[in-house]
Amino acid sequence: MKTRLFLIILIATMLTVAESGSAKTATNQKNQPNIAKGMGKLLAHKNRSHEPLAYKMPEIRQTGTLSKDNQNNLHSIVFQSFDEENQIWKNDFRQTYVFINDTLEKEIYTDFFDETDFFPHSKTVISYDEFWRESEQMIYIWEDFTETWQIFEKVITVYNSNGLITMNATLSWDDFAMGWDTINGNRTDFVYNHLQLPIQQTSFYYDYFQSIWRPTEQFDFEYDFQGRCSEMIVKYWDHALQEFAYEAKEVYSFNTNNEWNEVLIYGWDEEWMTVSKITDLNWFNFEERQFSSYLKWDIDPWTPYISWEMSYRGSYTYHPDLHVLASAYEEYFDLFDETWVPFFKETNLFNESFMLIKTTQEIFEFDSWYIIFGQIFSGKFDQYGRPMEIETLVYDTDFGVWTKWMKMIFDFENITAIQTPSNKPDFATIFPNPASETVSVNIEASDLQLLVFNAAGSIVFQESIASFDVSTKAINISNWPNGLYIVNIIGENANKVAKLIKK
Repeated sequence: MKTRLFLIILIATMLTVAESGSAKTATNQKNQPNIAKGMGKLLAHKNRSHEPLAYKMPEIRQTGTLSKDNQNNLHSIVFQSFDEENQIWKNDFRQTYVFINDTLEKEIYTDFFDETDFFPHSKTVISYDEFWRESEQMIYIWEDFTETWQIFEKVITVYNSNGLITMNATLSWDDFAMGWDTINGNRTDFVYNHLQLPIQQTSFYYDYFQSIWRPTEQFDFEYDFQGRCSEMIVKYWDHALQEFAYEAKEVYSFNTNNEWNEVLIYGWDEEWMTVSKITDLNWFNFEERQFSSYLKWDIDPWTPYISWEMSYRGSYTYHPDLHVLASAYEEYFDLFDETWVPFFKETNLFNESFMLIKTTQEIFEFDSWYIIFGQIFSGKFDQYGRPMEIETLVYDTDFGVWTKWMKMIFDFENITAIQTPSNKPDFATIFPNPASETVSVNIEASDLQLLVFNAAGSIVFQESIASFDVSTKAINISNWPNGLYIVNIIGENANKVAKLIKK
């Protein structure tokens, strides 16, 4: 189990580099309701709890070396770790891929390296629904004694008729009962109103001994008459009372641009009590909940009336095309000296190919900045821009030096494809590109899904296209923020991924 946990952590870390955030497609995306668009969890980090839930930026998919549009003929990736003692790279494990139409993962095999060769460890089989949304991941573990694949667990995603997720659950296989059981309490249910806005999100864990789902927390969302999220309430499950109890609340005010300009944060103690507020909000992109700066105030506990004291403030910059975090700078207010003191900063550097090449996080102590986390990515590429080798350095905080950590070796030969792609040079064309008002997609195929993603991986446009000979689809993009978008056209025997620039 420890080995498997290490493998999962390692794969997740490396895929941060191997998967491009700018070309994230719906077919391998969980498509969770975009809770970041108006709501989310209150931050729990004890030192950086100054951002309200609604302002917590979505998880950043770091732009990496392997996009959906350049992974054609990808066969495998070998992961190596650096042996400091012998100063050599050593094989750790290998992942081998089977695709549908070059871009949709169908099967992923993971093999461990044992002294002289790779040996089977696990495989993941991915299923999609009729709209090419990921509906199930079935995970198997290799049994050496019987030399067969044994069912281990699966992840299922259920959608409603509007394509919104109503449930996510992880289930494990119980060999004794010969049936599915849940693992580690893993289920989330979503409820929407008639406008398809999320009004409730409930999380559960599975009580194995009682064989029932037990709730853990719940989020309720309220909207004003304009459909804007005006309030979010956080509840926790009270085991003694067997019901949900209030924990926290956020109330949002809006400016003339329909952007939040103030957030009041409350805690529950027999009644709602004001705890803090967020003001001076400046937005880089409100649609993606990316704010450029803010100021946090706390209640002065020593006064009998509400008295605000400055607490934290932060400023942020973003990549102009990818809309992912480029830098963060945060300070806290020293009440004794009445001055702002640096606290935290983060820097992400990208090359001209939108690849993340360096990321660092630093804290300010004893009048100096100290790196608490850092990674550097460098690599070799072929003439098509595909990665051949990517080497990772990590920052050793104990010795203050950069050390070799991991290498990925890519193989793009002899791909095993489920179906032969039928793309033609004129299969789909997008014009004009760049565009500012309207973009047209000229398609020659049948029964397709047309999806457009922003750089954060969220769907901004989706439409099914029925059987036809030749068709041109016009999309109004005048209200979209400027930047990079990914157009993904998916069919049973056809697939195209293209970049679109909104200017």
